[in-house]
Amino acid sequence: DGGLKWVTRTGGASGPPAISGDGSIFVATDNRILALAPDGTVRWQFDDPDSQGTVAGPNLGPDGNLYVVDDLFGLGAFSLSQTGALLWSHPGNPLFTEYAQTGTEIVFSPLPAGPSFQLYFGLDEYSVSAPTVFGLGLDGRQMWARQAGISNDPFMQQQQQIAVGPGGTIYVTSLSSS
Repeated sequence: DGGLKWVTRTGGASGPPAISGDGSIFVATDNRILALAPDGTVRWQFDDPDSQGTVAGPNLGPDGNLYVVDDLFGLGAFSLSQTGALLWSHPGNPLFTEYAQTGTEIVFSPLPAGPSFQLYFGLDEYSVSAPTVFGLGLDGRQMWARQAGISNDPFMQQQQQIAVGPGGTIYVTSLSSS
């Protein structure tokens, strides 16, 4: 009915929350991931103290784990169990950089040759690096990185967004006025 159920002060969220089947809520705030119970109490937090903040995720993968991409000087892409244990991290090649811009979703798609999945996200930092879409396995191996589109957002507030269509085709949006 639109009534407020609870509020948990986190210091500001970065991107959308992820919700698990048991009602747990996972949010990124600056350089930390918080797990909240369905009543809003904090269950655990995971800190990446060297990061400038989360730029993609958190998103729950098909395996039930959390996937996150932190900015320059942090862990890069990483996965956490639903209890907050670090499963793997990868800095990216090229390095995952957005200088703390937020809002990119991580999407998942089954690989065409089997039951394995791949995750995708895009980073498009204006004047720092070319807009790039990354594909990683759920084990953290970087499968590929490809330039996609152009970005000329002088305020660096917009993000590439990724969607995967039928057959595994990846669709990418990016901001460009030309």
